[in-house]
Amino acid sequence: MPLRAQASFALLLLAAFSLAVHGAHAFEAAGEASGSLVLSFSATDVSATFSGSVSLSGVFLLRDKPIEFAAEGVLNGDGRVGLMSGEIAGWIVISAEGETNAGEVLSVHGGLIVTSGTGAGSGNALGSGSGRFDLRLSTPSFDIRARGDAEGAASGRFVIPADSLRMQLEGEAAFTLLGSIRADQEPSASAASPGDPLIGEEDPLAIDTWPEHLAKELRRALCAPAEST
Repeated sequence: MPLRAQASFALLLLAAFSLAVHGAHAFEAAGEASGSLVLSFSATDVSATFSGSVSLSGVFLLRDKPIEFAAEGVLNGDGRVGLMSGEIAGWIVISAEGETNAGEVLSVHGGLIVTSGTGAGSGNALGSGSGRFDLRLSTPSFDIRARGDAEGAASGRFVIPADSLRMQLEGEAAFTLLGSIRADQEPSASAASPGDPLIGEEDPLAIDTWPEHLAKELRRALCAPAEST
């Protein structure tokens, strides 16, 4: 998902999303987001905090059965853009609720990290970026993790800021997620207490490198007992 140097995210209608799942444990999704982003400047970087709405739609294989889902919720995060290089880095936490094609209530919690990207300097385009995602998807019948690659692009526009000492944008982002379901995780086998480390030994988001307040929120989202999601 892009964390655009100056992006924010304004809610777009979720377009029809059709995809084919390739192989066991595959996960594919598309998302659109919107909201506002507040900027601060230093000699070398632009830093940003943002929040907004997000919609997700996708499909994954569980026990060789394709499961479609759709969810809507909120995201928030921090970002940084190099003034000279245009390079982008970002940390994003997502919380959404929806349902599967079987009618089960679904919660989606987790995050994305943007590890590379390029700012755009024309029109309303803000840039594009790529990185990694780690999401927890829970229903009454399963509790699984999806991990993989994220990429997308954003556009936006400057608006009158709520804080006269800052700059503010509003805009939109579209992104795709392509990854896999944890092969060693059977439904309901992932319950952990909030104080436990992240489920599993891998940490694709390098959470220890995140801003402290976002790292705390993400750990809670990924590790809380299923009944509290």
